[in-house]
Amino acid sequence: LLGLLPIGDQRIRLTVSERAGARILEDSGGPVSGPLAIVREWRHRMAVSSLPDGHTLYRDRLDFSAGVLTPIVWIGIWMLWQYRAIGIRRVIAERTAA
Repeated sequence: LLGLLPIGDQRIRLTVSERAGARILEDSGGPVSGPLAIVREWRHRMAVSSLPDGHTLYRDRLDFSAGVLTPIVWIGIWMLWQYRAIGIRRVIAERTAA
């Protein structure tokens, strides 16, 4: 958790595909220990495609289920996703400025 508190282990099961000009990386693994192990279904997809103006479109989607606890877990994962997005934007800004 933000590098301060371990929250468990995760299984990462990657597949790569291409559809309609987009390269797609999918992780169908998920948490296996720690507090997030209550998540029973996990599907994380990231897609990258070229735009006509030379820019790149990046899409990132996570579908998960923790049963009846899904709404509560969603709040925590949403906050994590916002933190993660800030980091991704920072890396992109650093690389495009160089």
